[in-house]
Amino acid sequence: MKGARNCGNSCGWSLPARKRYLEGFFTDGRRLIWEYPRATPNGDQMDFVESMELNDDGLISRHRVYWGWFGVGVLQRDEYRRSF
Repeated sequence: MKGARNCGNSCGWSLPARKRYLEGFFTDGRRLIWEYPRATPNGDQMDFVESMELNDDGLISRHRVYWGWFGVGVLQRDEYRRSF
């Protein structure tokens, strides 16, 4: 899995740093983990890691998001909300 998942303005995101580039994921069958790195082939993006735990039915039972410093800076400067 490599590439960008960017739904653009149809999702309400117009901030250039709010891309969704990722290069893969890790799983043990019960937990999925993937990273949106700051540095991408097309420039910087908001950086964070997502983790999801699945129950016995394969449904999400827990979802966590861990923000990187670049993404935290975007939030601190209120750039994300001001982009709408």
